[in-house]
Amino acid sequence: MTAEQPALHRLFTAVELPEDTRASLAALQGDFPGMRWVDPSRMHLTLRFIGEVDAACAEAVRQSLASVHAAPFVLRLKRLGS
Repeated sequence: MTAEQPALHRLFTAVELPEDTRASLAALQGDFPGMRWVDPSRMHLTLRFIGEVDAACAEAVRQSLASVHAAPFVLRLKRLGS
C-alpha cells in the first residue's frame, strides 16, 4: 500500500455457523487432507462476495446491512463439492 493507494477491504456477506456445525466440519478435516481448511472460529457460509472496496464504501455497506434481520433457517448439507 502506498500513499496513492487507499487500503482496500475484502467485503462479503455471510451467515455465521453455529458452534456445533463448526465443530462437525472441523472433525472432517482429517478425512480430506488435500483440502485447504480455515480455522473453525473463522468458518462461515459466504452468501455473496462484494469485492475489494475502500474504507468509505465498507462503512456504507456496514451501515446498510446493520438494519437487515432475517429469521433463522435450517440448512442441510448432503455432500461436499464446489
